[in-house]
Amino acid sequence: MIKNILRILYGITLIILLAAPAGAAQMPPFKQPGEPDEEPVEVKAKRIHYDQKNNIMVARGDVEMRQGERILNAQYLKVNLGTNNAVARGKVLLNERGDTLACEELKMNLDDRRGQVDNARVFIKSQNFYINGKQIKSLGQDMYHVEGGEVTTCDGANPFWRIDAKKIDVTLDGYAKLQGGTFRVKGVPVAYFPYLVVPVKTDRQSGFLFPEIGNSRQKGFKLDNSYFWALSPNTDATFWLDIATIKGPGAGIESRWVTGSDSWLRFYSYYANESHYYFNDAYSNIKDRSQQRGLAHLEGEHYFAPDFYLKGFGTYITDREFYNDYGSEAKRTKYEWDRGSNLRRMEKDESFLFANKNWDFYNLLVNFDVYKDLVQRNEQVLQRSPQVNFSSLSQQAWNTPLYYQWNTSYNNFWREQGLKGSRLDAFPKLSLPMNRGGWLTFNPQVGLQGTSYFGLNHNAGFDKSDIAPNANAELYLTFLRVFDINRPLVDKLKHVVEPGIEYQYTPVFNQKDLPQFDIPEAYYPQHSISYALTNRFTGLFRDNSGEMSEREFGYFKVGQRYYLRRTFGNGKNKNLNAAEYDYNAHFENNVINTEYLDARLNRYTDVFSELRLNILAKLYFKTKAGFNPHENNLSYYNALVTWENLTGEFLDLEYRYERYRLEQWDVRGKLKLYEPVYCFFDSTYNLLDNEKLDNQLGFDYRAQCWGAKLWYQNDTKSGGQKGDSGVRFTFYLRGMGDTQKEKFR
Repeated sequence: MIKNILRILYGITLIILLAAPAGAAQMPPFKQPGEPDEEPVEVKAKRIHYDQKNNIMVARGDVEMRQGERILNAQYLKVNLGTNNAVARGKVLLNERGDTLACEELKMNLDDRRGQVDNARVFIKSQNFYINGKQIKSLGQDMYHVEGGEVTTCDGANPFWRIDAKKIDVTLDGYAKLQGGTFRVKGVPVAYFPYLVVPVKTDRQSGFLFPEIGNSRQKGFKLDNSYFWALSPNTDATFWLDIATIKGPGAGIESRWVTGSDSWLRFYSYYANESHYYFNDAYSNIKDRSQQRGLAHLEGEHYFAPDFYLKGFGTYITDREFYNDYGSEAKRTKYEWDRGSNLRRMEKDESFLFANKNWDFYNLLVNFDVYKDLVQRNEQVLQRSPQVNFSSLSQQAWNTPLYYQWNTSYNNFWREQGLKGSRLDAFPKLSLPMNRGGWLTFNPQVGLQGTSYFGLNHNAGFDKSDIAPNANAELYLTFLRVFDINRPLVDKLKHVVEPGIEYQYTPVFNQKDLPQFDIPEAYYPQHSISYALTNRFTGLFRDNSGEMSEREFGYFKVGQRYYLRRTFGNGKNKNLNAAEYDYNAHFENNVINTEYLDARLNRYTDVFSELRLNILAKLYFKTKAGFNPHENNLSYYNALVTWENLTGEFLDLEYRYERYRLEQWDVRGKLKLYEPVYCFFDSTYNLLDNEKLDNQLGFDYRAQCWGAKLWYQNDTKSGGQKGDSGVRFTFYLRGMGDTQKEKFR
């Protein structure tokens, strides 16, 4: 902000410095010796006089100076070209790309930048920021003193809010120190500050963000405070202090570092100390909660080179119900509201760290992955740390039409209780891809996966090694047609149709003697054929500037799989096939429980389909469905309609259905009721149990220079926590705390 003011003030000096003596009312461009080349200066006035003896230029009457986009208007202008002292009087107005300085008199030395402006009003267009001062003095490089100052971001002679101060001392890229400051609303004083320090940095600004206040049945009166600290151009932090009269205090910190063009690190932690009364009253089931609860989260990525990078994402929580009870606090690490997430529904928490190295035809991945079961205490949750995978792209085998591909992996399986050990897999593949005319593609492939287990903590007669051959083939056709539309917004349309079939074969062999950590994909015994039909619709669209770009506006796919052989069992389990068997969930005492599914699987799988429509740039629809041909009903169906515009309004309607398990509606959005009132809402309804889940409804009043949010939130009982409801409120001033925390990366 102050840097913009400085640019305006010294725009005058540049114009004056480039002015030259003349005896006419209009002067040609002129440049002083030794000054850098600039845009030419044009001076107009009723009278212009140059005193050659004293080296003084004087212009009188409707003075106008132009240099590029800078325009200076005054009634009187005098500049001593020897001492570089300048004076402008009489309705002085400087305008540069909408930023303006208006005053009655300006005095300044162009060399040491000392001087003053009387009865000044400065306007910064980008921030809609006004500064009024009876006197603004420049004390030298980057230092200013304002007497009788006012600041506001409101338009008009009687702004909604302003801050008055007897004295203001400003240091560029530092702070403004206000003495005798008064905060006024419509001219009425509502707060007095004998001494106030306000950040005036031109980039991200350190300072207190506007607090949120609220009240709920369970937590009591709540006040959330936060402070943003811009430590350096590549480092910042936010601190939170939350106070609730019944629940107790909570505190959080988020630190962010940018360590390179593509490298960054972010740390977030939160700690809550719940009161004894709240802890005993708020939960119907304590589970593994304690009164002291917290979260620590670290994520980031670092690029050693474009083809070698390290990425990580790790979270520690004190108990399984932390996300359920502190979802809003956990979401503070997100810069934008994630409309699709609900932390209370999470069933597991994942942390990982992986390093990836790419070569032209090869890839090495080292991954450490840890899961935490959020549903129940489970000491047999299988962790795969580390995982090492070395793979190759498909490459031609010498000068033959054959192509080869190789994949080797190492997995270390660990858990608190149960079977532990390591596995080494080697999976070479050989293929013969063929393409005819660009419309027919056929790719048969054979592979041989070898697996060896070692380092087991106990041996129950396991066969530690085995080999599984497999084969598959893909055949698909590609048909396309381009339609000339030649409309103002759409030039061409392209329709692509891809019918295809896939054959997969893995022979039956006895796997029950293998350690049952998991089953490698190539080990699923199967003999199947699947088909799919894909339609893609793309268009060549023209934007307002006339630029052309291609965008998909329609996609539809339908398919199904048929098993040529029932893979498992006999008798009542004859319909069971291994490709859809949940080994991990139904593995008991190191033996596959083939009696579990009770003939629910058949040769034909569900008919699956997917549809996406994005005909209008701001309106999007997608849906997925699975149809059971044996029972003539839907197995699952998901649909989402989303709309948004450039003003920040959006509306999401989502329906989710899984047979016997889930059926619910989600409605989320922010809509403008009338200028300047917006309504925002987020509601979930469980159709299976005919009950509302979490709900939020609020209003956002967004005036020209200030705003306020008021909303009601209702959280249903979940995870042993009793239901709660309450209201929240926050107030903000445009340019004064609402935009201090910019997007960091």
